[in-house]
Amino acid sequence: MRFRSPLVTDNGFWDTYRTVYPLLSLAYPDHLGNLVQGWLNSFREGGWLPSWASPGYRNCMVGTFADVVIADAIVKRVPGFDLGVAVEALMKDSFEAPPGSAGGAVGKEGLGAYASTKYVAFTQGGHDSVSRTLDYAFADFAVAKAFKYLASSKEYAASHHSVSPGALQGHAQALEERANAAHDALYSPKHGLMVPKD
Repeated sequence: MRFRSPLVTDNGFWDTYRTVYPLLSLAYPDHLGNLVQGWLNSFREGGWLPSWASPGYRNCMVGTFADVVIADAIVKRVPGFDLGVAVEALMKDSFEAPPGSAGGAVGKEGLGAYASTKYVAFTQGGHDSVSRTLDYAFADFAVAKAFKYLASSKEYAASHHSVSPGALQGHAQALEERANAAHDALYSPKHGLMVPKD
């Protein structure tokens, strides 16, 4: 299957991953596939999925929700985008720290600390530390579901992608554990809320 090379811009995923994209997946999946391919083309061109495409990378939000949109499209079997590139982009956003020069415009800022302590510390994330932690955990959970789906997909296994189904299953488990630990790390029974930690 050949994929077109659309470019898509002017989107803030923090607002649209929970509204526009779920609607498109139900009402216009063919259009959604084209949009997802556009985000994957941004990844091909710039090396990262955008958090706010305008048309370049803009540091406007704390989370990475392009990965949530792509993961959701995978589990809903939306047609029209390159699964191999999608997995590559999701792997990078999930496991690779962005360059220091990016200034928060790409990837998960503070990923190393988040992966080891299971939360973003107040001393690192400031007033956004709780939001950043919970947003990263949400993305981890969504990507874990997509990887689990692909790991059990005969179609994916037969297409000989660079990440094997077994490896995807292992990555899914790691992401799911990281998502659950992030929730547990910040919840305060005393306050009944998520609270920052230093």
